[in-house]
Amino acid sequence: MVRKYQLTKKGLQDLRKELNEIIEEKTPKIRKRMSEARKAGDLSENSSWVMAQEEYASANARVKEIKKILKNAQLISKCSPDVIDIGSIVSVRKDGKKEQYTIVSMQESNPAKNYISVASPMGKILKGKRVGDVATLETPKSHKVKVEIIGISCLSE
Repeated sequence: MVRKYQLTKKGLQDLRKELNEIIEEKTPKIRKRMSEARKAGDLSENSSWVMAQEEYASANARVKEIKKILKNAQLISKCSPDVIDIGSIVSVRKDGKKEQYTIVSMQESNPAKNYISVASPMGKILKGKRVGDVATLETPKSHKVKVEIIGISCLSE
């Protein structure tokens, strides 16, 4: 059975944009560097050649991965401001501080932007909760953190 990848509309757009950037911009630049490195002579001791080859392989692997995700994407279009799920923007109070998270699929997660996967520890405890609910997050060192849900909205279309 083929694995389906749940994506928000924004996540789908971001992946298409990334794919286009790799194919149209990044890969041609890498090929140019490979060509220049090849002209420099002995490839066995040419670090520019080796680095360019590694980048090229990495870019191609990412293209393959994105194409697979897009081919098997399942668009998550419904979002409820009442219950937390993929596509929810959640405001919480944790350790007395207000924080905001966007709940997304694993393919869209980006902790630096507070885009957290529904499969992450925080995502798991938030999914299905409502405003006013309190969830408990257990840290790797068995410390328990209370997380109060203070707001839910939906990722804009």
